[in-house]
Amino acid sequence: MHGVQRGALRVQPYAQRAHPTLHGSPGTMHVPRSDAHRAPRPLHDPRPSVHEVPTPLHVPQTAGHAARAPSHASPAGLHALHAAAHREYCRSVDKRSKAARQQKLKSTVKAVETRLAGTSPVLLAGVSYEIPELAALLQEEIDAMKEVTRREAERRSAVAFERLVKHRNKPILVALENLVRGLYGGDVTVLSEFALTAPKKQKKSSAVKAEAVKKSKATRQVRRTMGKKQKKSAKG
Repeated sequence: MHGVQRGALRVQPYAQRAHPTLHGSPGTMHVPRSDAHRAPRPLHDPRPSVHEVPTPLHVPQTAGHAARAPSHASPAGLHALHAAAHREYCRSVDKRSKAARQQKLKSTVKAVETRLAGTSPVLLAGVSYEIPELAALLQEEIDAMKEVTRREAERRSAVAFERLVKHRNKPILVALENLVRGLYGGDVTVLSEFALTAPKKQKKSSAVKAEAVKKSKATRQVRRTMGKKQKKSAKG
């Protein structure tokens, strides 16, 4: 037994040093010298390769950290809800201009009345329609578009008239205010009847007050102005 130990090399492989539990209890391993020449012991631990797969920055969520369902009470949930509604609206609305859609509806109404008169009733989107009823539904949208166009034109005309009247009355109101203030001054009762306010007394800053005191002293020195106590001391 002693001869076997003298003729063997005490080697502790890297795999055993890194994971001792894989090869039993930690310790030395007796390997024949011929095997040691074929597999020499590494002098140091292998360095990590540059081409190793990098660790992902975003670890996948586990079942305990599952993504929350969007809540309608939170801002993110409201944003998602509005985005979905907007996408559905864009899919259902004709993206062409209003004039083009109106022209399409007119042509459709005419074609329905002439080409589909003998196929009444027709089943559309799960609802049965008579041909006159279908034509009336399409014509109702045309009439609604015309009404909107008319009211938009009326609004533009009303806004333009409002701006014209406001520009005309502006100098008149300024002159009227000056007249009332000249006649009644700071009478709060009369000014309130004209929806005016009494002028506020402007507060002087500390710099203005200090300058006024300095000028007052200089004026007294030039004019030789004296108070009661100064006059008594001058008489002796």
